[in-house]
Order: sequence, then C-alpha cells, then structure tokens
Amino acid sequence: RVDVWSTASDPGALAGDVRPVLVLASARVLTVATEAGGFAGSWGVELAVPEESVADVVAAGRGGVLDLVTVPGSSQGVGG
Repeated sequence: RVDVWSTASDPGALAGDVRPVLVLASARVLTVATEAGGFAGSWGVELAVPEESVADVVAAGRGGVLDLVTVPGSSQGVGG
C-alpha cells in the first residue's frame, strides 16, 4: 500500500512555499511497470482507487507531480 501525495506545479512559487498534499491514503498497488520509460525514477503504477477519489487523483496528477510513499507496515508485494 502507498500514500499518494501531490506537489502542485507553480512556476512562480519559491521552492519552500510549495507543500505536498495527501491525495489518497493507503492505496493498494495492483501492478508496477518497471519498463515504463520516461524520466529517471519514473515507473508506471496501477493503483486501486475508490470511485469517489478518482477525480481528486486525476486532478492532482494534472496539476502537479504525484509521489507514492510506502505505508509503514504494509506489504511490499504488489496486489496485497
């Protein structure tokens, strides 16, 4: 499981002024595509997102950078 955090893209803000926001807590990881390509450190990840949270996650992804942080004590395996 992972927490999904968003850091908004604001070109006018100073680095210290932009704070990450928790978008979704304890999302279940369904798959990880390590051959996704893209920028260094970027992987394709499929999450189980409750229907009522989909719009928030999509909006956060469009408005900034999403970071996935492993939930302490959660299974490290995919699908758990």
